[in-house]
Formats: sequence, structure tokens, C-alpha cells
Amino acid sequence: MDLIVTQSGMIRCIYDETIELLPLGTPEISRGSHVEPTRDGLWTADLSPVAGPLLGPFPQRLPH
Repeated sequence: MDLIVTQSGMIRCIYDETIELLPLGTPEISRGSHVEPTRDGLWTADLSPVAGPLLGPFPQRLPH
């Protein structure tokens, strides 16, 4: 698990239960993406919640 500490002291990470985060402060959890089906049965991943692009379309929801 990678923790990114900004110059202001804010810590960012992709949540994982590898370590307990509560000792680092009050967590603020936000969704990093929205994975949605298209009308033709493909999948896209909208990363706009973290200022990212729209990825896809992909034939499967999860990589195999």
C-alpha cells in the first residue's frame, strides 16, 4: 500500500486493509471512479472524481 503525503501533511492512498489508517487522522473517503456499462454491453471507467479521464470501452468489467 502506497501512502502519498503532501507538503501540507495530507495523506492520500487507495484504500486497502494492509494498515490501520485511523492513527493517521480522521479519514475522508471518496470514490475514485465510476465503472458503468455502455448501451452495447461494454464497460467504461470514469476517473473524473480524481481529475482523471474516461477509460474504455472495455469488453469486460474486470481485467482477467
